[in-house]
Amino acid sequence: MRLVKEMWLKPARIRSVLWRQGIRGPAPSFIFGNVSDEGDSIQQYQHQSETIWWLNVEHNWVPSFFPYLQQWEQQYGQVYMYSTGSKQHLYVSDPKLLRELKLHNSLDLGRPTYLSKPMQPLLGDSVIRANGEEWAYQKKLIAPEFFLDKVKGMVGLMEESTKAIIKTWESRILESEEGIVDITIDEDLKSLSADIISRACFGSSYSQGNQIFAKIAALQDTLSRPSLLFGFLNFRFLPTENDKKVRSLKKEVDALLLKLVRDRQAESQLCGTSEKDLLQIILERSETTALAASWTLMLLALQPEWQDRVRAEIFEVCGDDDQLHHCLQDMDTLRKLKTLTMVIQESLRLYGPGVIIAREALTNMKLGDLDVPEGIHIWTFIQHCTVTPKIGVQMLMSLSQRGLKMGYLNHASIPRHTCHLVMGADCA
Repeated sequence: MRLVKEMWLKPARIRSVLWRQGIRGPAPSFIFGNVSDEGDSIQQYQHQSETIWWLNVEHNWVPSFFPYLQQWEQQYGQVYMYSTGSKQHLYVSDPKLLRELKLHNSLDLGRPTYLSKPMQPLLGDSVIRANGEEWAYQKKLIAPEFFLDKVKGMVGLMEESTKAIIKTWESRILESEEGIVDITIDEDLKSLSADIISRACFGSSYSQGNQIFAKIAALQDTLSRPSLLFGFLNFRFLPTENDKKVRSLKKEVDALLLKLVRDRQAESQLCGTSEKDLLQIILERSETTALAASWTLMLLALQPEWQDRVRAEIFEVCGDDDQLHHCLQDMDTLRKLKTLTMVIQESLRLYGPGVIIAREALTNMKLGDLDVPEGIHIWTFIQHCTVTPKIGVQMLMSLSQRGLKMGYLNHASIPRHTCHLVMGADCA
């Protein structure tokens, strides 16, 4: 009876509520939903894009990521429904409805459990997986650690770690025969962001933090291997080799964290004080930081004239290398780096670390004039909103009507609102 309810009755109830409001979508098949349609769409796109991509750099990569979402939008409009297995989804790119999502501040919307549950070994029960009152409590707990005064205190750590990695690159260039060397910076930037966060989180024990990050990276790689998602059965309870490795790595990470906490407790009892750490910080954020830095450097490599502009601005504002340290410690001076800020924001607009924001309606609720049934999963493609000027303009104009004074001058003014633009401050 439970199987019938989950596979037939509940999906039919959700779809009927949306259907009565005029929302349409591709017809699902029993058990599999629209999964086969998704596969056909991906194959069709791959067949159409057999050209040598590196001969023509195209920043509008939206159609290549989940091509079926864009295909269905052309067929059914900016709001439509589709299914993956027993899970029912509501895709949204309509600016007015996105505005309602942005301004919705109740706890009725949460993270889909079917997506976050498989990531429990990596994310634990952190704010990324939490919903409802538990999410509100954790957010309130960690929010003070990201106040501007706290961030200012981390600038020195960022500078120290960054100078070390730059010296490593310079030494490799000097050791090369012709002063030219190929450097794959992806892993270096991941190590850099992990080192910075380790120093911020663990202080003098940052070497232990680096060990934790290494284990987390291995755990992330193991969890990223293909699995049955999107509403199908999860077979992690089976004693597969991959599952055994996940459990083993999780135990090692837990043991390292527990040892670190106990060492801090012992230090506090012995000395009466303990060095302030930031254990509440989400360690996995090092990955998104490294990705954002990688894309920014890639875009600068493609645009040498913008490299020259950024360098000229830094020399104008900060002076020579001897004065750079004092410049980095002065927030008022850093705010004068307008060109650099614009480059970073444009990079985040084109290649933001987040692609999809998914929310689950935890109860029956209203979004504007739309009745949203309990159990529906709302999907929003972030880059489709930020890369498509028409939608970005409409979103900003709609938000400004509700008292948010946000000007739309050019694309570079969007990125700092990329995540908040779509789902509000709870997008973490």
